[in-house]
This record gives sequence, C-alpha cells and structure tokens, in this order.
Amino acid sequence: MKNEFLQASVFWYRYSKEKAQLSFISNNGLNSMPISRYGSYNFSHAHPTYKGCSYEGSWRNGVPHGSGHMVFPEGKEYTGRFINGIIEGVGEMKVSKNATVSTPLMSSVFFTEIPTSIEDDRYDLFKGKFKNGKLHGLASIIWSNGDSFEGYCKNGQPHGHGVYRSVSTNVGQQFYVGAFENGVKHGYGVMSTNKERYLGMWFDDLKHGKGCLITIDGTYHEGIFEKNRFLRGRVWYQPNEDEPPVIFEGEFERIGVISGKGILKMSSSDQVEGTMYGNIQTGDIKISNGTYTRFRKRLDSSAFEHDFIDEKPIENQWAVPAELKWSEIFQQFLMDDLGSENGQNFSNFEESVDDEVIKNISTRAWDRLVGNLTKIKIQKGATFDDRLERIPDPVDAQWSSSYYAMVAEFWHLSVSSSFHPLNRLVQGLIEIFCCSYNNIGTHSVLYDSAVLEFQSLIKRTYDLMSLIKRTYDLTRYLFIRLPPAQDMYTPVPNRPDFHHDSEDSSSSTSTAETLSLNSLQNLATYTEDETNESPTSSMHSVNTPDDFSVATPCCDFIINYLFSQCYAEIFTMYSVRLEEKDKKYWERVVYLNAYTDARLLTYLGVKPNLWPVDPENTKELDSFMIRVTAKKKFYESAIQTLQRLSGEFNPSSKLAILAETFSEISACVTQFSPVGRNHIWTSDDLFPAFMYVVVRAQLQHLGAEIRLISDFCPQLNGAGQIELMFTMLRASYVQICSEKSMP
Repeated sequence: MKNEFLQASVFWYRYSKEKAQLSFISNNGLNSMPISRYGSYNFSHAHPTYKGCSYEGSWRNGVPHGSGHMVFPEGKEYTGRFINGIIEGVGEMKVSKNATVSTPLMSSVFFTEIPTSIEDDRYDLFKGKFKNGKLHGLASIIWSNGDSFEGYCKNGQPHGHGVYRSVSTNVGQQFYVGAFENGVKHGYGVMSTNKERYLGMWFDDLKHGKGCLITIDGTYHEGIFEKNRFLRGRVWYQPNEDEPPVIFEGEFERIGVISGKGILKMSSSDQVEGTMYGNIQTGDIKISNGTYTRFRKRLDSSAFEHDFIDEKPIENQWAVPAELKWSEIFQQFLMDDLGSENGQNFSNFEESVDDEVIKNISTRAWDRLVGNLTKIKIQKGATFDDRLERIPDPVDAQWSSSYYAMVAEFWHLSVSSSFHPLNRLVQGLIEIFCCSYNNIGTHSVLYDSAVLEFQSLIKRTYDLMSLIKRTYDLTRYLFIRLPPAQDMYTPVPNRPDFHHDSEDSSSSTSTAETLSLNSLQNLATYTEDETNESPTSSMHSVNTPDDFSVATPCCDFIINYLFSQCYAEIFTMYSVRLEEKDKKYWERVVYLNAYTDARLLTYLGVKPNLWPVDPENTKELDSFMIRVTAKKKFYESAIQTLQRLSGEFNPSSKLAILAETFSEISACVTQFSPVGRNHIWTSDDLFPAFMYVVVRAQLQHLGAEIRLISDFCPQLNGAGQIELMFTMLRASYVQICSEKSMP
C-alpha cells in the first residue's frame, strides 16, 4: 500500500511539472519543437527497435539522426552515424565479451590506426560502414581473443576480399588473405601458418578445388583438393640439397600419400609409370604394373641454350588461372569507388557503344571517385592535392605523350596519398602478392605461378585506368584514350597533344630507340674537330639522349611502381629458379676474371685494333706495357654502365642500361682505340667486345636478370636494334655457361 502511494505521488508530480512546461511554451508562442536538435533519451522496454537503450546525440523529427552514442542493455555500445533512427554510416560498435560468442575471423592495409589487441578490454570491436545496424562495406573486426578481420562485409559478415589473423596454441599464428562469402572462406585465398602455406581455392571454409600446399621443409603439393583432402595432382620433394627432387604426378589418398596411377620421376632421366601406393617423403612406395623408362640426356652444345631460352612461365593443368585470383578486390573497387553496377553487360563493347556513351560512363566513374574523396576528406580530416579533387581535363583528348603524362601524374598523385581509394587498392595488391610469395612461399616450383600472377595484376590494374571489362560484366573507364590491355606494351607516341604544354610531355617519356650497329661509332661525344665536317656527318656525330633511349610502354607507370614495391619478392623468385644456371655462370665468370685484359680479350676473340685503353698521359713507349698488364681498364666506362643493371628494378630501365652500354663500347673504341671513328661495327666485332664487358661487369645473377627482362618486356619482339642488343646479352650468358674449353 505504501509503495503504491509513492508511485502515484511520483506520477502526479511529473504530470503537473510537464503540464506546467507545456503551458509555458503555449503562452510564449512556442507551439512546436525544433526539427533538429541535440539531446539524450532513455528508450522504454516497449520500444520496437531500441528496447531499454539510452541515446545521446543528434535528433531529427523525434528519431536519432546524425552523430550519436547508443548504449544497449546487453552491454553493446555504438558510436557513429544514424539515419532516420537506424544505425547507418561510419561507426564503431563495442560488444561485451559476455554478450556474444566471438567467432575468429583477419588484418591488412585498409585501416592503420586500429589497436592490435583488445584482450584486456574484454569486448569485440566492430568498426567501419554500417547499414541497417550491421556492418556493410569496408570494415574491421577485432575480437577479444586477439583475432582480427579487415576487409569487406555484407549483412554483418565478412563478404568479398578480406584479411584474417589469429593466434592459437595448437597452430600458432594463422594468416588468411583472400575471398569470403557469408562469413566463411570462399573463393581464392592464401592461408599461412608457421609450418605451411596454402594458395588456392576455398569452398565453405574448406580447401576445395585447385590449389597448392608448400610446407616448411620445401615439400610442394599442387592439384585438386576436395573438402581439405588432396586427391589428384603432383608432389615435389627434395630429400637433400645435393640430390635431384623426386616428383610424382597422379592420384593421392591424402597429403604425401600416393594411392593410384601416376608417374614417378626420380631424376630428369629416370621415371616409373604405373600404379603405386605409399609415402613419398619416407620413400616407402609399393609399385605394381609399373614401367621404368630412362631418357637420354641431350649432349649437344645447344642443350643449355634451348633450356634457357625456351623456358617460359606456363600455367599447368593443376594451377589456379591467374585471372581468377584476387577478383574480389578489383570488383569491390569497381563497385564502391567507381560506381559500377552488377548486371551491366556491354558485349562487343568497342563496336556496339558509341563515343558519347563511353564519355558518359567515364564521367560517372570520375564523379563517383571524386565524390568519395570528398567524403574521406570530411570524415578523416585528410588533405588531398587539388589535382585529385577534379576530373583531369580533357580525359577524352587524343592519345599522345601529353596524355600519357596526364595519366602518369594522376597515378603518382593517387598512390602517394594515404587515403585515396586507388592507393588502397594498389597497396592491397602489393600486400597480397608479397604475402603469397615471401618466406616459405619463395620456392622454385612457384616461379610460374608468381610471374603469371604478377603479370595479371599489372594487366588488371592497367585495365582500371583504361577499359574495364570483366567476366562479372562490369565495364568502366577512367582514361578512355589509353590503348586496350592487349596493347599496353606498345610504345608511348612521341607526338604531343596541342591541349597540353609541350615541356611537360617531353619529360614524361622516352622516344623509340634508334640505335643500330651501323651508327654505334657515331655515339661518341661531340668534339671540336667535327665542326668542320659536312652537315650530314656532323648531325650523325652528336651524342643525343635519343640515340640510346628505349621506348616507354603505355603501362610503364604501373610497372615502375609495382616493381619498386615487390622487387625483392619477384627477383628472389627468379634467383631461386635460375640458381643452378647462375651458379655455373658465376663460377666461370670468376675464373675468367683472373685473366689480364690482354689475355681475356685474346681468348674472347676481340680484334687487337679494338682494344681501347686510356693511357692517362703516359708516354707512348709505355703503351704496350699498359696493354699487357692492364686489368679491368679496357672498356671501363662500358663495364661501369652495365654494372648499373642490377641496381634498376624497372625492366624497361634495365633495357635502357643495356642500350647505354653498347653506346659506351662504341665511345671507348672511338676515343681510345687505333681505329677511332673510322671503324664500322659488325656483329662479329661487337659480340666478342660485348662479351668481354659482360665478364668484367661480374653480374652475379645475370640469368635471373635476363629472364626477368624477357618476361616483362614483350615489346622486345620486333623492336629492332634493342632486341638485337638483348639477344647478344642472352647469347653471352649462354656462351659463358656452355663453353667447353673452360672448367
């Protein structure tokens, strides 16, 4: 009775107070509350959405709208944006560990200021874009046990490209980067632990489809997985470093256990084909109905050259096609940052869509990109270069060196800005490649996969800057005049565009190479004695930069940046693959470098009249002694130039160094040899001289350098004199390795 009396008293007290306030508002002409205001409120337990919640923040029309802070009775807290009473927009949700069961799920380049662990705070942290109260879009999740996820979410679950990290007592540190669908691993991804790494397809959180597994001891499995079980493919196992690897290709019961038909290769010349069962790592294998075959080794001198030249990265039947890898990260960029829509399909795009439609598509993509930058600028308080906040003009100008300069400028500004969407994409690509092929992933068997994947990343990134045409029917443009992807290695044209400043275009790209054997002697420095020559000969005697320049491919701005960030991983892969050949080459180079210059030049067949040396003001009577005793003095400037090859990471820059080396060879002969400028170069004269320079330059991993240039410079095919120079470099390497007269 007493409690009921107290409750009634409180009710009528509040009623009379609220009535007095309403009377005051009415008497003062305040008949309506403001539409937007700031305040706090405790929702009743009867509220349909926020039962028992307390809210403080912005309101509009009586519901939370704008920035605010919501506390839920079960221990959740949300701080962020609301739209019309619904949690929507960028925000942060904390969930008490006792309020939910934590599900382990990953960390990457998408966020940099989030804490690495919240174990002591005892809550799960969800941060990113929300839609209808759930994570939807770019987000990060950190669970109270230390597991983390960063990437894209849909309806509150990881969906699309993402990164997952976890630590457990049984497995240790675990890392996954790749595709998710409805909260589980689904699609292509890379899973790494302290003991192994899997690169391949996933289905419903299980290894399923094509993939490869490499363990810490170097054993490599590649083939078809079915629900975490390895069924068909091949295994590569090397018991000891001094022994050839054992390879089996066929049917398996599980990892390491052969079960069924297949081919067992014990060396490059011995193999057994039949039905087998056993553990290949222990060597306990039972063979039934087997046939042993021994192949004859090639003994001709062209065997090494054939293997070196013809060995290119190939996509075998067990490998995941490079174009299927990492498709989610490109798709998310197209949809979120360029405004592409699912279901849009332009078949035979170039023929069926007129130029005006293409311009409209490009304009919409640019508007979306610039609009996203504005949002980031407001949310993060970030500052951008003014040139990034406007659409480059004119995007539809004529393809020229000036247009290329405009594209390259935009690219460099974008990847230099931490918060730019394109920078986020590119840094993500760099991370996924490096985490796939570093450390345990640096294996010679993965060479084909790594090179093809890197080439695919370059191509697809170039597509984003020009024509976007994907199997999931997304088509968009940024720079519509860039050549299509199949022509991305064609040279940038020399002609500038009248819309641009000629000075900017002239510094943006190199011209096509004009170096030829017949003009090598004309690449020396211009001297006063040549001023009296005829106009024609005087013109050919001037050493201009164009004389030894190399054409710039259309995709060079992308290649240059990706190689600068991934060069350690990609070149290490080449070094591991070419280790045996480079070891043989290096042993012979060390042997040859013990020779004096005179002996080495004679051994290589360089004609005596092409032995250049700078006497350095010594008497002519001493010149013979100089020639006999000199070491690393002949063609010294050419040697120093070629040594710079290993210091460049861009394959096109390596070609430019090669071209400059040939010009220095000619300059040395012109200035310091008896024939002077009267010599006319032939291949028979040039090759021995160049081979001498190669030996003296002592490039330890020359085979890897040559293979890298060959794989990433398809513009060499039919490129004229620069192709001849590269052929001579490759021939020098092959000659040194296969020369029978050397030990």
